[in-house]
Formats: sequence, C-alpha cells, structure tokens
Amino acid sequence: MTTCLRCDDTGFVCEAHTSLPWSGPRGCRCGAAGDPCPICNRALIEAETPAIDPAELEDVEDALAELAARHRRRH
Repeated sequence: MTTCLRCDDTGFVCEAHTSLPWSGPRGCRCGAAGDPCPICNRALIEAETPAIDPAELEDVEDALAELAARHRRRH
C-alpha cells in the first residue's frame, strides 16, 4: 500500500507538476527534473536550503524577499 499519495513513495515529484510523482506508473512524463516530495521528503528539502548568511545580503528588504521566496517554495 502506498503511504505518500503525492509521490507514490518515490520521494520525488515532478518539478513542473508537483502533484505528480517523478517516476513510476503514475510518474509525470513531461521530462522536467524531479524535486523532493514536499510531503514525505522534507529532510532533503531542508538539507538543500542553506541558512541565509546576513553578510551576503545588502539590506533588510533583500532578506525579507529571500525568506518570502523560500516560504512560497515550501508551501
């Protein structure tokens, strides 16, 4: 029985169509790259997202924009 309905337990979804598994019988065939499944592969997502280094940002607006972009990608 499949435990993750989004990725069919493969751990990856289609980058372009995130509601479809990247591989397997229901896997997306569009040819886009795979992304970690936001449901069951969160550890990989969090490991790939480095902490923001304040020294690399010029001002607070850049920092807030970067945090907002990361939040949108996760949800």
